[in-house]
Amino acid sequence: MAPLGIARSLITSGGELPYEGNTTSADLLWHMKKYEHGTSTANVSGGFNVNGVTLVMEGSRVDGDTTLTGNLNVNSGTADSLGSAVTYNGNLTINAGATLSTSARKRGLYIFVDGNLTVNGSISMQHRGADNQANQNIQINNGSGLYKVGGSTTIATAGSAAGGASGNTGSAGSNTTTALTAGGGGAGGNGCTSGGSGASGSSFTGGSGGGGHGRSNYGCGSGGGSAGTLGNAGGNGGNGHNADWSQSTGGSGGAGNPGGSGGTGYQNAYSHGASGGNGTGGLLVVYATGNLTVGSGGSITTVGQQGGTGDRTCNNGAGNCDGGGGGASGGGILVAICGGTYSNSGTVTSAGGAQSGAGSSCSGCYGRAGGAGGLLAGGGYK
Repeated sequence: MAPLGIARSLITSGGELPYEGNTTSADLLWHMKKYEHGTSTANVSGGFNVNGVTLVMEGSRVDGDTTLTGNLNVNSGTADSLGSAVTYNGNLTINAGATLSTSARKRGLYIFVDGNLTVNGSISMQHRGADNQANQNIQINNGSGLYKVGGSTTIATAGSAAGGASGNTGSAGSNTTTALTAGGGGAGGNGCTSGGSGASGSSFTGGSGGGGHGRSNYGCGSGGGSAGTLGNAGGNGGNGHNADWSQSTGGSGGAGNPGGSGGTGYQNAYSHGASGGNGTGGLLVVYATGNLTVGSGGSITTVGQQGGTGDRTCNNGAGNCDGGGGGASGGGILVAICGGTYSNSGTVTSAGGAQSGAGSSCSGCYGRAGGAGGLLAGGGYK
């Protein structure tokens, strides 16, 4: 339920400006702090007006100190079209072995903890980047504005870095606080002919990976397909040389939503390319008013997905057939900040997906890694 609008000139007893409603322009953290979600998931009518940009949003709240002992996917299973916000009114502890995430791809996961946040398990938007959603630049905190929550630092997203051209990894996203960007997708393997190019993503997703080329021991097959933009499908693997050549192997698909398909290998069914992994790194914003502690073994992650391996077999597993590996998807933007003390003894990462494998007969055929997403982590943001 959204609070009633109140004249801006009035000041609350706590010294803050009153909340004028979710359709009044303000930074994201202000809306996350002030908007009164219900205890059950519901769409935010009219979305959040973030510096003139409307973010379509669903959300819920949890009252009192909370300890997660098992996996929890917050809010709805609606994929791609919604951002997902959750407010914890109290301390939040995530125990070892428990993961807080979403059950579907989202236009970002936004967590506001009014208290201390302790992560001994995981908060993850790994492989949860939104598919084919237009980019929106998000002002997370306006450091000089009336409605700032996270102190005097301006924090904003600015889309995605570029995907890797043939033979290149995806470009790393910017860590510039005022212009954080997601990582680009890696290119498909090109040890014989060109692998497909990786693509850029958006503020909501890392880029998808290109497809690997096809090949044989006697010559090149077809090049790999390029990835779709905005976290769309990974590039398809190219086909092997042709049916008359020895150990003709299909290239493998790049990672994306979904992963690209493997190309046809003409030796036999064992030599078809592998499918790329499903998923891209998603956007994750975490803010705690108190301390944020990541314990040993704990993690906060927006990691990208790996492409299909180029290390294939043929002749019923007795021989070696190697095509181009699929490119990996980029990591998502990760913001994990607090008003108190930040302590990390675990892993806080926005890495791109790892490079895919390559066989011994084509050592340069590996699919290229995705670029890391922009990352901001720390304390004292109040």
